[in-house]
Amino acid sequence: MQRPSWVIEQTLDHSKFNCCGNEKLFPFKCNDCGHVMVLCCECDTLYLSLPDTDQRTVPDLNEWTCPACNAKLPDTFMSSPDYRITFDEWSKLGLDSFIAMPPFSDLQRMLNDSIQRLRTYLERGMRSTANRYAFHLDDLASSMQSSISGAEDARHQGQQFANERKLADAVRQCDTISDLDLRTYAIIGIADVLRDNAKNGT
Repeated sequence: MQRPSWVIEQTLDHSKFNCCGNEKLFPFKCNDCGHVMVLCCECDTLYLSLPDTDQRTVPDLNEWTCPACNAKLPDTFMSSPDYRITFDEWSKLGLDSFIAMPPFSDLQRMLNDSIQRLRTYLERGMRSTANRYAFHLDDLASSMQSSISGAEDARHQGQQFANERKLADAVRQCDTISDLDLRTYAIIGIADVLRDNAKNGT
């Protein structure tokens, strides 16, 4: 079965979580001990002892520590591959009841639809808004990348467009890519460069 490379929000059964009514869930593991948690990015509720969803807290974001081993979690843990959890790891912990796997084609459609908003932000030069929006799309896009033929190359192509052209011109260059999935990843590549430039202050 075609599926993302790791557990993501879109593969979780949202009915199992009930913190704020508008849950935006981020599953991850501690890189030191492998302890699994789910963070609601909408209200900062941390489900810290699955499968018991009654054990939750709102942690001090300045002192991110694993509740199992007390290891400090870096500010970048949400974008670091080291903190992602595979489906096999998730299953070995007896957490399969929290998975509601949609068809892979639905995930592709979801990503392709969402990328149109990112494209608009980029073309209009709305850099800060594009960065915030791309950050939340990245987990979905990156988790699917290895399952879509040519996606990695298209992402690199988008990065090249962004390095060689003005932002709006780079976005319009992506329109020359006929395949919808590959065009999506090229636009993500442009957002990658924008994010890196923001980190570097350029």
